[in-house]
Amino acid sequence: MQIHQTDQPRIVTICGSTRFRTEIADANRQLTLDGCIVLAPGVFGHSGDEMTDEQKTALDALHFR
Repeated sequence: MQIHQTDQPRIVTICGSTRFRTEIADANRQLTLDGCIVLAPGVFGHSGDEMTDEQKTALDALHFR
C-alpha cells in the first residue's frame, strides 16, 4: 500500500445507504490509507445508531446538499 504524497490530496465522498456500514468503513479506511480526504456518513441509523426524528430529517437534508 502506498500513500500518495501530492500538494493537493484527493477529496472523496462516499455516498450510500447506511445499511452498508461495514463496506463504507472498509472503503473509508482504504481511501484514507491511500492518502485521500474522505467524506462519509458518520451516523448509521440502519445499523442501530440512535437518533431523533429531527436529527434524521436534518441528516437527510444534509445528504442532498
